Amino acid sequence: MTFVLTDLGDLRPGLNACLAVRYLLEKAGSTAQALDLLAELPLSSNCCLLLADAAGDLAVAECAPARRVIRQSDTAVCAVNRFQTPALRSLDAAQGDDYHAAERYHVVMDTLPRLRGDPVRETQRLLRGEYGFLCQYDGTPDFETGGSSVWSTVFDLPARTVLRAAGDPRFLPFRRDRRLV
Repeated sequence: MTFVLTDLGDLRPGLNACLAVRYLLEKAGSTAQALDLLAELPLSSNCCLLLADAAGDLAVAECAPARRVIRQSDTAVCAVNRFQTPALRSLDAAQGDDYHAAERYHVVMDTLPRLRGDPVRETQRLLRGEYGFLCQYDGTPDFETGGSSVWSTVFDLPARTVLRAAGDPRFLPFRRDRRLV
């Protein structure tokens, strides 16, 4: 889940992105079910929701209160704090002042097809910034991924495991999170 800045005049009654994610996790058993539920869900503000299931069904729902666009792929999806769909870009109130979201998106999408070897380890390397800038906001107060509230997470869907670096993955190891077992 990523937030996309919403103009105050575009806010609507509904769920914010965090509550939408929780609702979808509690109610849907697959990406297809989540997309069906999301189509009827009132959302209050802009966000991008990355959806994936153990069967390999992948999608990103780019959501504004009045409109949703679904991007699906057989190989890789990525969500950042920016709409990738041109039809939604005018609804992004940040208008490019989004902490390098376009650069982060391209690092991921350009790198993923080239990765070889263990996908879990390669994803950890990607999150550490070994293939380019992702979230290494050195010197930006209270924003970098190393902050206390944002963690880097790898979901190994076929193995149904979660690996999490509880802070900046350049300096902290990814450890298995067993809370969802």
